[in-house]
Amino acid sequence: AYYYQGNAWVAKGNYQEGINAYKQANRLGLNSQELILNWEQSAAKLAGQYIDQGNQLFSEGKLEKALIELDKAIATKPDSPWPYFYQGNIYFSLRQYQKGMASYDQALSLKANVPGLNLNYANVLLRQGKLEKSIDYFHQELRNDPNCAEAHHMLGNTLDRLNRFQEALPYWEKAIALKPGNMTIYNDIALHLMFRGERKSMIRLLEQGYEEQQKNALKGNVGQQDIRFLSSTWSSVIGHTGLLDYYIKMTQLGLNSHRHTILLARPDQIVNPCFLDYWKPYIDIVTEPESIEKLTPLSDSLQDVLAGIRFSDRRTLPYFEAWAVVQREWEKQQRSPLLRLSDSHLERGWDCLASLGVPRDAWFVCLHVREPGFHQDKKGLYKTFRNANIDTYTLAMETVRERGGYVIRLGDPSMTPLAPMSGVIDYAHSDLKSDWMDIFLCGACRFYIGTTSGLSHVPPTFGVPCAMTNWTPMGIRSPYGADLLIPKLYWLESEQRYLSLAESIDPQIGYIQYAPFLAEKRIKPVDNSPEDINALVIEMLERMEETGNYTEADHGLQREFDKISAKYTAYSSRFSRDFLKKYSDILF
Repeated sequence: AYYYQGNAWVAKGNYQEGINAYKQANRLGLNSQELILNWEQSAAKLAGQYIDQGNQLFSEGKLEKALIELDKAIATKPDSPWPYFYQGNIYFSLRQYQKGMASYDQALSLKANVPGLNLNYANVLLRQGKLEKSIDYFHQELRNDPNCAEAHHMLGNTLDRLNRFQEALPYWEKAIALKPGNMTIYNDIALHLMFRGERKSMIRLLEQGYEEQQKNALKGNVGQQDIRFLSSTWSSVIGHTGLLDYYIKMTQLGLNSHRHTILLARPDQIVNPCFLDYWKPYIDIVTEPESIEKLTPLSDSLQDVLAGIRFSDRRTLPYFEAWAVVQREWEKQQRSPLLRLSDSHLERGWDCLASLGVPRDAWFVCLHVREPGFHQDKKGLYKTFRNANIDTYTLAMETVRERGGYVIRLGDPSMTPLAPMSGVIDYAHSDLKSDWMDIFLCGACRFYIGTTSGLSHVPPTFGVPCAMTNWTPMGIRSPYGADLLIPKLYWLESEQRYLSLAESIDPQIGYIQYAPFLAEKRIKPVDNSPEDINALVIEMLERMEETGNYTEADHGLQREFDKISAKYTAYSSRFSRDFLKKYSDILF
């Protein structure tokens, strides 16, 4: 009776009640093949319903609720790899990589061919810095699906990071052949070319990508749309969000061919919601997953990518060169910064500072010194040489304090804690740290002391000048005229000498951003001394107080620097006066 009752429930689509009836029949001794088969089929269908519900919730950005549905699917059909696979995907989106790995391990243990499983497993290994191990899983994905463009693309990226450039090329070429005009692939490969100093190849690739994209747009009858899309790449990293500054200015200056911009990013793809909100007067920002899903086919044919941009005159430039061109024209026309902190934001921020001991009538500077913790790069596989030692900034902090200012240290809890110092606040380790307070500090400080890090893109969007230290690479610099910088000098070990400015700026060296690529050339970046950092901060203080003194010799050195720099890109930021004097014999 229970068996037939189960069949009736299943016929109505109520698989849970059907399974309950089959279980009762089994407890009473029925163990026929028909019962077992119907039971398994019902469990598979019920698990499928839970998986569908979980994936729907995932697409809506309701990740925790999606996990609950997938847990139900696992409880219903524990021998199916699919719920583990989707569970791993959600943990990956939540950046809970260990849990994601455990879910993928469980799916792999079931020996099923799940499309994308080996690919996603490899991507988690990449997050953990296990590059060599990830290659095996990319190859396994390609054995299962030789036409998986993403596997070809990511395998090429991984080989390049291991400095196996020639091996990477055919995988990149295959990815492009499988998805011509897919700007996500072109963008990623272009950045890899930039990181190893291949400027011309980078530009050619971006030109090819935009041409193929335009062909696809014309085929889809969307080529004449006065609209461009931006992906979540522009919102998922704070430095990338800062690049909206040049992109929007480019539109306002009439340097591109559209007037309407839409950024697509789910809430979990937005690194700093407060900062992104400040751009809403200039672009439309779509965060609802269902709307993003509907707009994605259109955006694929009308997307501008981070790596480089096409101007209305059809020039294609890497983003940092385009940024410099746009900002130079913006300053030439004496236009104001795009962003200004709201009154309510200022009030709230000063209230928070007061609780940290900073009086409302005080002034402060922000300090951010890049360390490996945030990017989990302690093994030195990525941009290690952009890091610096916070202890070398003590002298500069003391100078700010002597002038009556406070120092607010920005960053994240993975950073080295500061030794106690009067008037210096280690906000990076504060319980008051938040997305909105980060932006308040960047937008309200007198100036910002930083290193080569994405956070340095934020203050200039509010018109705050930056004193950039330990800057590298030399070929890519701040485009803002109010900024001062001192670079890391490059020591050429094979010749026991420092590289000249011209050598350091050349894209074959001056664009490199992976530590192994510099090491291969036997180049060692040398950190700034505490005295050089302090001299830069003093110069910035003098500029803010309008007490600075520049001799004709100082201007001459700056003109010489600008002349060398202009061979590739003319950046508006200045080299520190004292740094140029002290190292002129090396630089020139």
